[in-house]
Amino acid sequence: GFGLHRFKEELTGPEYAQRDVDLAAARGIPVVCGTGLKKENAADLLPYCSGAFVGSSLKAYGRIDMPVEEDRVRALMETVRALRGS
Repeated sequence: GFGLHRFKEELTGPEYAQRDVDLAAARGIPVVCGTGLKKENAADLLPYCSGAFVGSSLKAYGRIDMPVEEDRVRALMETVRALRGS
């Protein structure tokens, strides 16, 4: 199972990932959300992230081959600012 070698206990995948995030935070290492951030899950992900890469969630229909939509960018950034208190 996850964690037996590194943490000496059996962990689920999400528990293992959270341990890595917690270790990074304790050492002052920034954690960047590498995928999947969108307005709808920002409240769940941002508490663990110093930053994020954002792509298709800002594009028309959520499709990578479509153009970025200003309204989607605005909505995400309003959510981020509200969550971060800025």
